[in-house]
Amino acid sequence: MCGKCNRQKAETSVDIAKSQDAEVGDGTTSVKPHMEKGLHPQIIIRAFHTATQLVVNKIREIAVTMKKQNEVEKRMLLEKCAMTALSSKLINQQKAFFAKMVVDVVMLLDDLLQLKMIGIKKVQDGALEES
Repeated sequence: MCGKCNRQKAETSVDIAKSQDAEVGDGTTSVKPHMEKGLHPQIIIRAFHTATQLVVNKIREIAVTMKKQNEVEKRMLLEKCAMTALSSKLINQQKAFFAKMVVDVVMLLDDLLQLKMIGIKKVQDGALEES
């Protein structure tokens, strides 16, 4: 790939990170200072690819197998996973509430109800639990 294409990819990544940071404020713009210091986008991309591979390998190493027959164990494990995923600064105090809600919805899925059909609607000026 050409250097210009990689720079465009990196700049797009920065733009996406800025949008995400504006939405959730989680510090995803940390790559921008490295680019401003002249670090080549190809090095940043290569580092992300390497980091991704390390993470995938670690996930495979620590993966837990669920027994499909035990619904109680399955639900508990899914709720723990959901609470971990929901441990952001925005909903940390209500993560148990949202974890239960997410697991309830996911467990309703079948071949006709696809995962992409799940969404959360923000209630303007409402409590998080009203979303």
